[in-house]
Amino acid sequence: MEPLLVLVPVLDRPQNVAPLVASHKFSGTPGRLLFLVNPDDTAELQAIQDAGASYMTVTAVTWPEKINEGFKYARTVADWALFGADDVTFHEGWWDATAALRAQPEINVIGTNDLGNPAVIAGDHATHPLVRTSYLGTVDDPDKIVHDGYKHSFVDNEFVTTAKIRGCWAACPGAVIEHNHPFWGKTHWDDTYGKGQATLDADGALWQFDRVPRLIRYAKSLGLEIL
Repeated sequence: MEPLLVLVPVLDRPQNVAPLVASHKFSGTPGRLLFLVNPDDTAELQAIQDAGASYMTVTAVTWPEKINEGFKYARTVADWALFGADDVTFHEGWWDATAALRAQPEINVIGTNDLGNPAVIAGDHATHPLVRTSYLGTVDDPDKIVHDGYKHSFVDNEFVTTAKIRGCWAACPGAVIEHNHPFWGKTHWDDTYGKGQATLDADGALWQFDRVPRLIRYAKSLGLEIL
């Protein structure tokens, strides 16, 4: 088994491929990047092939759908998977910083530090979590690691909250995987970011009015009170 597989859902940003591959290499990150790419995203696919990177062609369209497809494969080849992105920079030593937590069998979800989101920096959240591949799926579908009713946003909110309910979450501030997002002034806005933002309200409503009540019921079934 590989120690780690970094899952990278991509869409229409071929210019990000080579910098990500270089960052992965020079940071000393073990294992492979696995780009999750649609077969009709031809410029992206060509950039991945030019970089000599691993990829999986998927029919899934949304971020959570792609993660579910990639994680299903990760279970067969790696001990850990990272929910990655094409707009991150791996800082040297991030993987080693997680070693003590990875050695604890009760910890299945480790929050990395994206140096942008205030909740992530505070250790309360993760946008790019490191996940043990033996970890359970969602509270209502064990075959899916994330709920794919969302189009893009709030997937991480549900995922981290679920891990906290299960008592298998830990944050690792020293594991820096920097998110070069326009919200933090680290890159320019593009159409791919725009597509994610366009469904923000609908995803937020799903989270607030459907998934949060579902998680509360799940926690109560375990004898816990949350939120």
